[in-house]
Amino acid sequence: MSHYSPQAMKENRLEICIAIPAMQKAAWKYAHKSQVILDGTFGVCDCKLLLFIVMGIDEEKKGVPLAFLLFSAPSRNQHTAAGYTTDIIAKLLNEWKKSLGVLMVKNLTYG
Repeated sequence: MSHYSPQAMKENRLEICIAIPAMQKAAWKYAHKSQVILDGTFGVCDCKLLLFIVMGIDEEKKGVPLAFLLFSAPSRNQHTAAGYTTDIIAKLLNEWKKSLGVLMVKNLTYG
């Protein structure tokens, strides 16, 4: 998990960014200096959660998942799909991007 922010207060939102090591490696292979695609799913469960999947395109022109961005809609929202803005997407993408740099440096081997 590269980012976690619990919903500590009612006006906050739950934020989770998941990228396992294989996804991080794929991010460097398929998304570095390239485009990424976001696929959004609204209302993942009855808890007003939204899921965005960050994907790259492999050599066979197929989508490869690079990260899962999961967050809750604000508590005041009646409709889950109304719970996302470019601000929350940009924030989570930035957290994911920062974690890629840190994790890749941590995993380097010198020889």
